[in-house]
Amino acid sequence: MKEIREFGDFVRSPFFNKNQAAVKLFDYLRKYYPDFNSGKLRKEIAYKEMFGKSDYSESFMKTIIHILSNLADEFLFHLNYRKKPILEKLMICEELNSRKLERRLLKLIRETEAEIEEIKDTHEIRYHYYKYRFYKLRFDYGEWIKFKNKNLIDFEPDLLQQITDSLSFYYFEQLLSGYRSVAAWRDIVPVKFNDELANNIIHYLLNSENDFIKNTNLRIHLFESLLLKEGAVEFFYKLKEVLFSESEKISQDDKFSLMSVLNQYCSKKGTHGVSSFLQERFQIYKQALGKNFYKLKSHLYFDQILFGNIAQTAIILKEFDWVENFINKYGSELPPDNGGIVITYIKARLQFAKSEFKKTLEMLTSIKSIIHIPYKTVIRNLMLMVYYELSYFEQCEYLLASCKKFLVTNKNNFSRDGIKKYENFLKYYSKLLNFKFRGKKDGIENVIVQLQTDIIIVERRWLLEKALAIEKEKTKL
Repeated sequence: MKEIREFGDFVRSPFFNKNQAAVKLFDYLRKYYPDFNSGKLRKEIAYKEMFGKSDYSESFMKTIIHILSNLADEFLFHLNYRKKPILEKLMICEELNSRKLERRLLKLIRETEAEIEEIKDTHEIRYHYYKYRFYKLRFDYGEWIKFKNKNLIDFEPDLLQQITDSLSFYYFEQLLSGYRSVAAWRDIVPVKFNDELANNIIHYLLNSENDFIKNTNLRIHLFESLLLKEGAVEFFYKLKEVLFSESEKISQDDKFSLMSVLNQYCSKKGTHGVSSFLQERFQIYKQALGKNFYKLKSHLYFDQILFGNIAQTAIILKEFDWVENFINKYGSELPPDNGGIVITYIKARLQFAKSEFKKTLEMLTSIKSIIHIPYKTVIRNLMLMVYYELSYFEQCEYLLASCKKFLVTNKNNFSRDGIKKYENFLKYYSKLLNFKFRGKKDGIENVIVQLQTDIIIVERRWLLEKALAIEKEKTKL
């Protein structure tokens, strides 16, 4: 209610709005706040309520709707502006400086500098951006005051270096933050990005004597980029230590991103057969849930891919009760358009892990419409595995052909490695069918060797388990 009242004051303010028809429209709409679902919310009815018996004018109604919409945009700008008091003061200082209002400017400059220093340890990114604008302001002030005083007593030669350093801190941090995101997404979807500049900056930070690397956020993003690029385990443990021991020094969004980077590394190690990183991944997920950084600050919902990854990691570790509690506690935070499908899929995976294959099939067949392509893929893969376990050979063959066609049609929605992982799953699945149902006798040993060495593949554990079972049956004959 407070916000709608403030918007009403904004609309009525003659400084922002001089159109009384827009005020009338606001007053009419406010009666139906916050749901706005009344049948009276039609332009013709609203027009009659506001302007009496005068003939309805579509063009006039569109005009006042447009004016009120623009006022709403401007109001949102002011709300956002008020959330950044330091930026507000810097902009006032810049205006005072442009008007040469020196006495008020000098007073506000001192206040602004003190406020900037107060956020140094809690908002490092904004701190360096604000320092850049602050030093630039002082430099601009010095440029005109030195002529007023007819000397150079107010000129500060160090300001140029301070301007450069502050802007560099901010730029390097932002670039590396973006670069680590690019490196992370490249394993999932195609991403176009020119690496040359980022690589040059990384080389500079690692091989030059500079103070930039002492910056906490910049150092984290540097190590994240190196971990994703080079895969050196030393960076994993350095970053994990920061996440577990110094999390109070990092913003929620940076903790979320760091968690994502660490878990992606754990996933890669797992595909290379390093099983210990599965437990590492689970511990990181539990830390994120316990410390409440499992989603970005701006996110309304729990990311559905992350939700599935957390549950699947716990299922592989046979933490079945934990998974049930996880679903019950966080399931309501999933996006409403796909949340039910995600929960049903996870419950199906849980039943599959317990070898309850018919229950798994019942759950999967209850899913009717899937809008999220990654979930279309994993649900079809699980369905293939269930058909195999239940010896439904005809269904295996039909769905296998459908899955191959689906990947061809949706190839552009996956990264190169992403599509390869799913293609390889279908390839090895087809090979298992050769031995299980199609009558092939020899060669399972070669399939096992291939599965042990081929790391670009989903559901590798299950495929290898089934191949070993076929080999075991063969030795009994």
